[in-house]
Amino acid sequence: MSVVFLREYFVWTSTLITAVIIAPYICTIERGIFSLRYLIPTLITIAIASIVPVKTTLFFTILFATLFLIENGLGKVNSMAIFLLLLISPIFNYASSALGFPIRLLLSELAASILSYTGSHYKSEGNMITHDGFEFSVDQACAGLNMLAVSLILGLFLITYYQKKLNKRISFQQAVILLSITVLMNILCNLFRIVLLILFKVMPDNILHELIGIICFITYLIIPLVYIVKLFFKHFIKQQHLNPQTTASQLILRYQLVHFALLTAALFISSKLKSGDHVGKLANQVQIQGYKKENLENGIMKFENSQSLIYLKPTIFYAPEHNPMVCWKGSGYDFKSIKKEIISGREIYTGTLIKGNDIIYTAWWFESKQLRTINQLSWRWKALKDNNQFYLININASSPLVLIKTIKEMLLR
Repeated sequence: MSVVFLREYFVWTSTLITAVIIAPYICTIERGIFSLRYLIPTLITIAIASIVPVKTTLFFTILFATLFLIENGLGKVNSMAIFLLLLISPIFNYASSALGFPIRLLLSELAASILSYTGSHYKSEGNMITHDGFEFSVDQACAGLNMLAVSLILGLFLITYYQKKLNKRISFQQAVILLSITVLMNILCNLFRIVLLILFKVMPDNILHELIGIICFITYLIIPLVYIVKLFFKHFIKQQHLNPQTTASQLILRYQLVHFALLTAALFISSKLKSGDHVGKLANQVQIQGYKKENLENGIMKFENSQSLIYLKPTIFYAPEHNPMVCWKGSGYDFKSIKKEIISGREIYTGTLIKGNDIIYTAWWFESKQLRTINQLSWRWKALKDNNQFYLININASSPLVLIKTIKEMLLR
């Protein structure tokens, strides 16, 4: 029944399909070698989910409870299964989206610096790189960050392959090291890709745009990763002879009362499930002088006058942010440029949204009574540690001058 509540939690993408196909190879069970190691994580996630009954906490509850059931009845599950489940869950998408944006800005800056060594002047401004009147926008697809999940699935496959081939067992910590190396290589691969695309002025509508991406992925990630994983197993992983396994192939349900109690807890949490936007009592008494206020769904407050449109979106530390790159794109707008700016001594994000002939100039940051920031880790940690209510402030205007004026007014309030 709990799984029914998560039926919309997973989105069937090419990454998910790839993971499902490869799962039987990656996820192995040492039959007869039982373990209770997932009991404590299950109890912890149940406690958290009871306080914060949302899909994410329910997902972790079901994940650990299922792993506990398998390891207590069939045998020990290898660590790769946990990584794979996390990769295909929306949690990974939330994390990569939150961290992907500052990485894109960093890649743009590094690419411009590298290209400047060619003797020409390349200028980076946010996600835009300019050269002799030529503009190149480093968007999410161009940065290749969509390939991160595929890279990590490849890493899991290689780890599993060498475990089976060399009869060596890798620890959880060692797997984290190899997957971290994979993430770093993915970022470097994307950097090389951006440099080549800009150097040869290959635009997204050119077939070479995707071809260069594939070549870079093979040359700078797949081939080196194969050798790195192989050498890692050769020099850092010791050969282990697995304990004799039983021939049991059916589930032996031990500690039945414990599993029944866990099932009951999961069902109870499922019945109390809420949207992350509705968890906690969010204040909506905010007023902005000179603006007409409208309370929207999920606690969002909309303020509008003849010149500007402002959204105050309540957000909690574990939830995905609803920044303009998500919300406005859902309305058919595309971002032309995104950058960091310092206005009235505060660092904020600004961007330009385009839909046909319609242009919107937008800005956003996170704010509580004690803190204004664009740093993801800062506001999430502050919200968790001090239980502070944070809002995403999103300002939209029809001209850059009006946008700057409205930003200054909001920062001084």
